[in-house]
Amino acid sequence: MQLKPIVVGCGVLLVAVTLSADDPKSLLWQDTGPFKHVDDSPAHRFSQQLLLHHRNRLRIASAPSALSADVGDVSVLVDNGAIVFPAAPQNPFDLSLPTSIVWMPTAGGFAVSFGAASLDPNVGSVLPLTDDDTERVTLPFSFPLFGSNYADIFVNSDGNITLGAGDAESALRDSARLIGGPPRIAPLLDDLNPEGGGSVSARVAADRVVVTWTDVPEFGVTNANTFQATLHANGTIVFVYSRIESQFGSPSGGRPSMVIGVAEGGDEGPFNQVDLTANLPATLEAGAIFEEFSTAHGTLVDTQELSREFYRTHGDKYDFLVVFTDFAVDLGDAFAFNQPIRNDTLGLSDFGHFDFSDGFGSESELESFVMMGNIGVYWPDERKLVDPPIRMFRFLGRFFGPDVLTPPFLVPPPQGPHPISRRARWFGTSEGFGSFTLGLNSAMSVMGQEVGHRWMAYAPFVHPTKGIGPDSFDLLGRAFSHWSFFFNVRVPQIQFGGDPRASSMEGNAIIDFGGNVFGDCVHPGETRFRTEPYELIDGYTELDQYFMGLRLASEVGPFWYVDEPTTPGGGASSESLRSTDAVNLVGACGKRVNLTVANIQAYPGVGPRVPAIGDEIDQDASGAPHADVKTMAFILLVQQGPPNSHASPTGQLDTIRRTWQAYGNGPATGGRGRFDTSLSPPVH
Repeated sequence: MQLKPIVVGCGVLLVAVTLSADDPKSLLWQDTGPFKHVDDSPAHRFSQQLLLHHRNRLRIASAPSALSADVGDVSVLVDNGAIVFPAAPQNPFDLSLPTSIVWMPTAGGFAVSFGAASLDPNVGSVLPLTDDDTERVTLPFSFPLFGSNYADIFVNSDGNITLGAGDAESALRDSARLIGGPPRIAPLLDDLNPEGGGSVSARVAADRVVVTWTDVPEFGVTNANTFQATLHANGTIVFVYSRIESQFGSPSGGRPSMVIGVAEGGDEGPFNQVDLTANLPATLEAGAIFEEFSTAHGTLVDTQELSREFYRTHGDKYDFLVVFTDFAVDLGDAFAFNQPIRNDTLGLSDFGHFDFSDGFGSESELESFVMMGNIGVYWPDERKLVDPPIRMFRFLGRFFGPDVLTPPFLVPPPQGPHPISRRARWFGTSEGFGSFTLGLNSAMSVMGQEVGHRWMAYAPFVHPTKGIGPDSFDLLGRAFSHWSFFFNVRVPQIQFGGDPRASSMEGNAIIDFGGNVFGDCVHPGETRFRTEPYELIDGYTELDQYFMGLRLASEVGPFWYVDEPTTPGGGASSESLRSTDAVNLVGACGKRVNLTVANIQAYPGVGPRVPAIGDEIDQDASGAPHADVKTMAFILLVQQGPPNSHASPTGQLDTIRRTWQAYGNGPATGGRGRFDTSLSPPVH
């Protein structure tokens, strides 16, 4: 028996634990790879795939049918020429400066040409824009765009103007962002930061509005960008460029890109991706007319074309398509993702019905498309898919609070500005990256999150004392589609046993000490909390199972989260951690807020779950309602060669398929799951 020091604020708590040479909790740290488990917002993901599908359809005029076949319960799908989009080199910004681009409205589009390169020196008043900010500007005229007229515009700090609504989001500044959301006029859609220097100004005249970005740098870098957009009362738009030093966005997060263009918004086509330098002048119908400047991208997959190809040889009887590849695929800033396709269930959030299934070749049966990426990064061993080895990994560049597990006799002191080592699961080994981790996740918990996005985590609630307001979203973390870091999402112990488990949908298993037990909470009325020292990520809580239609609301006990979290010892706000995935042994002070399902149902537009069980009305032999069976097709996408030449990854995927069915129907749901992963499921 040895004493392991655990730092708790300003003091040290000695906890007795047993250590041995083969104790998996005592192994040395290993460097992490670059993988991140990230899911883009559903709307942005749909825009990306819609654009990719459009590009593939233009690239392949008439794609031949793929040479695909089923091997047992795995469908091996061969690229038909329009599913896999090849890697592309970077597209650097290449406009000759100074220059201008003139957009003359036509019936249904614009005539686009280069014009005189002259900035209007009268830039008007400086707008009080900060980073990722928007400001409304009222017009003395009605500006026409794509058949609508607007009495005001929204100037956004990120080099663009929107109509009907502002855009202060921090999502990627790419062509999918351009075509989605509100109508947009983008002289330079980029991650610009007026707080870092320069200014954004607007001058309103009787017949035009002039918006100027003067020496505005990108976020996180030192450069200057000067350009202007003039919107004339007759609908003509003029972009003028004087100085562009952009590096395609901030150095971290996503594939750096920036876009010049005009779009109707709402994913309305047709889409015209042009080379402004080579293709102008041109008269084009819109939709959207744009050029995206970006760094190089890897091999991409068109999920719409893949789905359509699958349905050419399979019936429309699957709720989920789950796809792996046997080659490296570029998923942007994600390790895996869920693409929501259809929802007829009420009570998941304040959104209602939607159905994109027709674009994927399904007739209102398909609910979710799950992309899991290259099968080569997953363990081939069934046991390790569920319970991978535990290592001490080094995490650099992030600080999670004072409760830090760094036993000096077990790990060499990490280097860097925030030297923290964390317990984590050894997710796998990838060529070129070595050992890597997705934090406390296993392969099954990652799949659990992507499958879980069919239903969650999207729910607001009514705060028991503050009512409806900003706090109504406190249960939500990253992209408002994961649970918050400060939400106690402890999976019932009976489901897995052993180490405490946090939900696959993120959040943490949190200890409530019941008061300011260590004396390091500096604000009155605060309670001391800590994430479990040996927590893992696995499975679904009672609340998760309610959203999945596996439990009635009456079967879900009370739950709680930490409100107004602060740092022990210092008292600074810890709100920025809400979007962080689960991390063990992190301390916080704050106020416990107790909730029930009724708090969620009371939020306007949410209400009770309908149907109360399942997503489709389904009954057993007695006529009693029960959760409907979720049919899942597991697909291996390969680039070439007949299916029987891919025996090894096909066998590996079959192992993953069988493991998921046992996991999803067993411990992850406490035996309530009803997943059927066979390619020939009975009619349920």
